Amino acid sequence: VAMLRLAVRRAVSAAPRLARGLALPPHQVLGLPALSPTMTQGNIAKYLVKVGDTVQAGDRIAEIETDKATVDFDIVDEGTVAKILLPEGTQDVQIGTPMIVLADDPADIAAFADFVPGGDAAPAPAPAPAPAAVAPAAAPAPAPAPAPAETDEQAERRRAQMDDDALGTISEELFVSFEAGSDSPGLPHPADVAEPASLAATRAPAITYPLLDSLPAELVSSGKLSSLQLQAVGLCCQRHQVVMPTTPPSRSGFFLGDGAGVGKGRQLAAIVLDSLARGRPRHLWFSSSSDLKTDAIRDLTDLGCFVPVHDGCSSLDKGNKALGLSKDMQAGVLFSTYATLVSATSNQKQKGGSRLAQLVAWCGGTAFDGCLLFDECHKAKNWTGKEESSSKVSAAVLDLQRAMPLARVVYCSATGASDLSNLAYMERLGLWGPFSGFKSFDSFVEGVTKRGVGGLEMLAIEMKATGAYLSRGLSYKGAQFELRVAPLNPSQRVAFDAAAAFWSKHLLPAIEAAAERTGTPLGAVTRAYWGAHQRFFKQLCVCYKVWPASFF
Repeated sequence: VAMLRLAVRRAVSAAPRLARGLALPPHQVLGLPALSPTMTQGNIAKYLVKVGDTVQAGDRIAEIETDKATVDFDIVDEGTVAKILLPEGTQDVQIGTPMIVLADDPADIAAFADFVPGGDAAPAPAPAPAPAAVAPAAAPAPAPAPAPAETDEQAERRRAQMDDDALGTISEELFVSFEAGSDSPGLPHPADVAEPASLAATRAPAITYPLLDSLPAELVSSGKLSSLQLQAVGLCCQRHQVVMPTTPPSRSGFFLGDGAGVGKGRQLAAIVLDSLARGRPRHLWFSSSSDLKTDAIRDLTDLGCFVPVHDGCSSLDKGNKALGLSKDMQAGVLFSTYATLVSATSNQKQKGGSRLAQLVAWCGGTAFDGCLLFDECHKAKNWTGKEESSSKVSAAVLDLQRAMPLARVVYCSATGASDLSNLAYMERLGLWGPFSGFKSFDSFVEGVTKRGVGGLEMLAIEMKATGAYLSRGLSYKGAQFELRVAPLNPSQRVAFDAAAAFWSKHLLPAIEAAAERTGTPLGAVTRAYWGAHQRFFKQLCVCYKVWPASFF
């Protein structure tokens, strides 16, 4: 928690508190902070608080237009807004200029009605001393030699040092080596694996689920499942033992956020193997491409699991007999894509059916308690709360979970939580609902978002602490890098300069003019502009490096 407070303080450490009055009740004056390394001034686009509002650390109090984009001003203390010193729309506000007065006690707000920055009562001036005898005038000291002019490079180093001094040191490491808990059996993972330092400081709960009862001992002793993979499988199966008090009751899900090299497919296969060993014969496995079915078969067979892997709904179509499903289709793993989930045959359309209903029927309906695996689950993002404005995939994934409330759901993606709004389909994590601190998904997003980056980190820590989330990735430990200069030829220099001139001298002014004429908020437009600007020049620089790199 201390690390997260420091992380939030970074954005406002330049000028969070300007003064505490001597004669007025306890208070603090908040000045405009430096919200970007190059920011020297900003415009007050909008206040998010008013006089009388009580604020806490991490709350957003204003939107500030910087030289790059519109960003939030988050505070690091608590208090009650006693007076707003600069009105909305004030332009070219210098860093450190007083903006808001926070009173420690809400009852003291009236005392600040006539507050003026720098006008606090000060100690009375001391009486003037008696005139002293006039001493002979001393010879004037020689004028100091003028300091040499500061070069651009020196100025840049000085500004960088000032930024470093203001930000401070939060942590020497952003990522640390991941170590499975002592309760996780198995051999070490063959590659170095790391996780974010904030998550590493929080231990996952102890695993009491009897995972080894269902897995062949050879998988553990041979290292086919490493200790960190066994930990994730054990936590997932343990999480599936929890049934949430919804209507109807629904089984808790697990979010596996591992990156490449940790073995997400192998872990999903082990989760299926555990369920098969415990008498649950049917399972659904979704992914982004039908080509990944081969990888799923490989991961299952590597664990000694030779259960049939059916090719989506096409196998169901072929396996349907007059008297029901063929013997081959009565058990196994049905592998399907998200595109199939939202489709329907012409016959199904005529009868009002769908592939989704066909899959639910194969599983057995509401009583289904097998695995429901959503690999590459970020494909199900873009749920807005309204079916007409949401993606078909996100709506279908939600409908599938609700149709089988006791299914053992696993969300698997290294990028599934890049934005809170993309978590709407992850209902089984239990982050919102009548049994949690947030009644709805919208209130959940609002409550976490207003706490900024610190709120997102706290969410990840909470999920790991409750055994609902793990996120590991390959470590760069031991990796070797060699820097080479890729010189630009004359034609590349001309192309780069022309692109820079177009973006800055033509495109940006045109976008600003269009926003003014249409009444569109400039902040939203410029954010999109700078995002596209960054992506364009990143790709351009990569292209310029490809040809020289082939000769290194």
